[in-house]
Amino acid sequence: MPAARGPPRPGGGLTSAWATHLTPYGEARVAWTLENNTFTLNVTVPPNTTATVTLPGQEHAPLEVTAGEHHWSYGYQPPRQPLPPLSLDLPLIDVWDDEEATRELLALAQAHPPLAGMLKPGSGVSKLPLDLVLSFSVESKALVPEVAALFDRLNEERAAHT
Repeated sequence: MPAARGPPRPGGGLTSAWATHLTPYGEARVAWTLENNTFTLNVTVPPNTTATVTLPGQEHAPLEVTAGEHHWSYGYQPPRQPLPPLSLDLPLIDVWDDEEATRELLALAQAHPPLAGMLKPGSGVSKLPLDLVLSFSVESKALVPEVAALFDRLNEERAAHT
């Protein structure tokens, strides 16, 4: 009997995926979602086949399933991916992935309301490097040394904890 295999890999911003494949035995389907720390997986295995299902967080215990519809739903939180070292040349969207850096950067920018607005998550400059965003005005250019010092401090603290 032919077997299908392919473990889901939620995380890194990926919260759902689905695929279908027409096999000589019929359609194979898989769909998964990760919502509110609940992982849900639906698998359809064609007749006369089996599938090996590897559930995230349970990689040590793959499941063999036979033809039919299968459903799993359980609490799951993907492992955190290591954050890149902070630097002024990071795109703003990558800085936003770092909650601590975003909080401290916004605190620095509070004295400059237009800059604070640009630095908030969701602003229209998300893909621009931070140093370019800081070059938009004389006031924000003056913050470059403070932001660089902030990033150096956070990077050093993190390196000391690894």
